[in-house]
Amino acid sequence: MNDPAIVRRRRRLAFAITAGSILIGGACGYLGGVAVGSGYGYFEVIALLPVAWGVLCGAIGGLAAGLFWCRLMIHSRLARTNYVSFGFVFLGIGLGLVAGCGATVILHLGLLPLYDDPSQMILSVMVGGLFFGTPAGLGYGLIASLLCFIGVDRIRPSAQEEADRA
Repeated sequence: MNDPAIVRRRRRLAFAITAGSILIGGACGYLGGVAVGSGYGYFEVIALLPVAWGVLCGAIGGLAAGLFWCRLMIHSRLARTNYVSFGFVFLGIGLGLVAGCGATVILHLGLLPLYDDPSQMILSVMVGGLFFGTPAGLGYGLIASLLCFIGVDRIRPSAQEEADRA
């Protein structure tokens, strides 16, 4: 029994969380692109390519992470239980960790063609990227879980809506 108003509210919440994930992924991609582009020099035109490519790959990774998190947390878990507990928040943090690491891998695989020596990227840069991606995933998993925790009252039908439906 899916009330259209509840489905709309869940979709708005999922959209907001995914948009935030894209922004975080793009920002991390920007930092990765600047790190790659700094080898070319700050004022050269070619330095813009790694930055733009990093933002694009980071945004794609953020989109994948946001969709993954929202699919598991909002559309599966919240649709079944329709309440949020502290266990839900901890699950969201754990899934944020997985999503952040996955987005980091997507970002660095996208940046792979820009490196002269791919083995250097895999050994040092991926570890450095996970150093940023893991806390970003944990932090945003916490934020997204708290948004669900706060917003679940807006998702759940009010007593007036229940009375109108009956």
